[in-house]
Amino acid sequence: MKIAGLGDLGGDFWGVADIGGMANSIKFLSDIDLSGLDTGSLTNTLNDIDSRLPRLADAADLSQMLQVKDIFERELRQPRRLH
Repeated sequence: MKIAGLGDLGGDFWGVADIGGMANSIKFLSDIDLSGLDTGSLTNTLNDIDSRLPRLADAADLSQMLQVKDIFERELRQPRRLH
């Protein structure tokens, strides 16, 4: 699964092929510096996440997706992004 706005990071957003599974991806994402992404890309990514949430049937996947959403929301709340 790819999410808009992460083209600069390269590869599959979840990194399933590279690091094996969504749980590992959460750890991977928490180490990524999202400061290089523009605000529009972060917003598009959050919109993509929101559109996928209703389709997640598994509670564990939903929980992990919400964790990813939180990572992107925290980046948007950084003082340098607030106008």
